[in-house]
Amino acid sequence: MIFYVLRGMFLVLVASVAALYLLQYQGGYVKATAGEVPLAQVTTILGSTLGLAALVIAVDILTPRKKISAVAGVFLGLMAGLLAAWALSFFVD
Repeated sequence: MIFYVLRGMFLVLVASVAALYLLQYQGGYVKATAGEVPLAQVTTILGSTLGLAALVIAVDILTPRKKISAVAGVFLGLMAGLLAAWALSFFVD
């Protein structure tokens, strides 16, 4: 049961970070560049990000006899890293 929760939280966090990154370029928030990002590029970026996350989850599912503490540590570490990178992106921009 905890694996499903961790996998779901991981997917939601990855999708949120990718969407928040792309939303700053829509609607003229970034004025230094010329305009919005095309829909095809947005779809490609979100699709590749979710595909990479799905690959990580597939490796997790296909790995037999894993300890829950190791998997929970990896997923929580990835989620914390994504959250920290997103938080620090406000200071870099």
